[in-house]
Amino acid sequence: MTMNLQKNNSTTNYDNEFGVESTKHLRAILYLDDTSRLKIKTNVSEIGLYGISFINNFSELTKELIAETKTLIILEGYFNKANSVSDLILYKELFDLDIFCLGNVEQFKGRLNGIATLYSCDITFLDFDLVQSAVYGDTTLAKAPEELQIDVTQTTNRDLAKRILKDTVNYNAGLRSLANEYLSLKDTLDLTITDRDRYKELYEVSDAKNLKLEKENSKFVEGYADIVQKVFKLNTSLKTYESVLSADVYEKVDLTKYTNRPLIIYFKEFEDLIYLDTFIETLYYVFTNQYHKSVKVVRLYDSAKTRKLSTLPNYYYRLYNKFTSEEAIVHNFICKTADYRKLFDVLLTNNSNLDVLLVFDHKDLNDLIFSGSYLQFNLCRTLKHLESYNIKKENTIVNFAGDEEKGISWDYYPELKTEEMKDRERRFLFLSSRPVITRIYALSKFFAESIWCGCFSPVRTATATELSFSTVRAGSEATQLFDRRRCAPKGVNTIPRYRR
Repeated sequence: MTMNLQKNNSTTNYDNEFGVESTKHLRAILYLDDTSRLKIKTNVSEIGLYGISFINNFSELTKELIAETKTLIILEGYFNKANSVSDLILYKELFDLDIFCLGNVEQFKGRLNGIATLYSCDITFLDFDLVQSAVYGDTTLAKAPEELQIDVTQTTNRDLAKRILKDTVNYNAGLRSLANEYLSLKDTLDLTITDRDRYKELYEVSDAKNLKLEKENSKFVEGYADIVQKVFKLNTSLKTYESVLSADVYEKVDLTKYTNRPLIIYFKEFEDLIYLDTFIETLYYVFTNQYHKSVKVVRLYDSAKTRKLSTLPNYYYRLYNKFTSEEAIVHNFICKTADYRKLFDVLLTNNSNLDVLLVFDHKDLNDLIFSGSYLQFNLCRTLKHLESYNIKKENTIVNFAGDEEKGISWDYYPELKTEEMKDRERRFLFLSSRPVITRIYALSKFFAESIWCGCFSPVRTATATELSFSTVRAGSEATQLFDRRRCAPKGVNTIPRYRR
């Protein structure tokens, strides 16, 4: 049922037909439920004269009615029916309603928060002024919840239900049964509200405790992070001090003690070689990828040169004075300062069946660290300084020696800047084909076959010029075969793509 008694064509202060003030006008929808209707003692139909429409069910909400107004007035008796709040939420979302709840509705404040505006008042004498005050937020006619509870003129829903149960004349059996069910549900609701309030209080206490703990935890986290940072700095400093304060050892390692040792290719540094990291990576890949050898790289430094270690690629594993044999075995790229004897004892014992050991000696002492059979090369920046260091050109690797000395020169290659060299495989094939790389491999092959009497996968026949090294060392104890088809140890670290 809908009813709209609005009169829109008034031209004076009072409507000629009804005698209603024209200024009193409010477009709204009043949901008039049966329970509230019993409590109201005024003639609610008069409210319709001021533009208010009436509905008894949400099914009466039409598109035409919603188009005129989205203001919905709900009275306290509406909440006696099941699913009252959920229905409000549903229709609010469907029609974007602006909902106002009138009466003794303070108890629904928590459930209706954000859904409806509550106006605490006595609906016994409901009129247009009360509705208007609620919509416009005028508290003149409002009453505090405490006032409603002690108001003797108020007929509460519980009292109404009890009156229905006692009055067998005016109310049928179905209505009395409904009233009895209401009282039962009301008691349950009151208990639920009591429990809710208790749990709400507990929640607020717990929330306050949790907030306090979060602040304390935040302080602990900040303190922990600060401690970790300080420990990291201290640990780094201690490691640096360990290297600096460790005594350098220049004792020769006797290779004759190790009958199962790998092939040793030894590089003695006299000057820094430009692009040395790329040179080492290329050699490593030549032996591992092209010729399927197991390889380790060891770089040795004086304790005073620990600063150089910070510029090494991050795939190098640094060994300190105390380390386990496993650390030396599982890592393929190792750097070591000071005492190197234990490291080489582990590697030369060769329980992992290593094929090739590439040793780069960056120590200042000109003397060599090995005695016995191994293949030696020198590293020097330029040909001009060979005489100063008293080293031979034949077994020295230099930078930019020119076209006539490509076999000993490791240079800057502009070809690497081209687009096609971004491919890792192309880059490797280019670098591995440089004359200095192929020459080192050919000499390694010759050394293994002629000195060690081993088999080596062929790359090409070495020329007499390439093999005329005055400093290639060979001993009678070198009886091991180089190409023994061993399983390479599975190292932890890997190396990145070739770089320049």
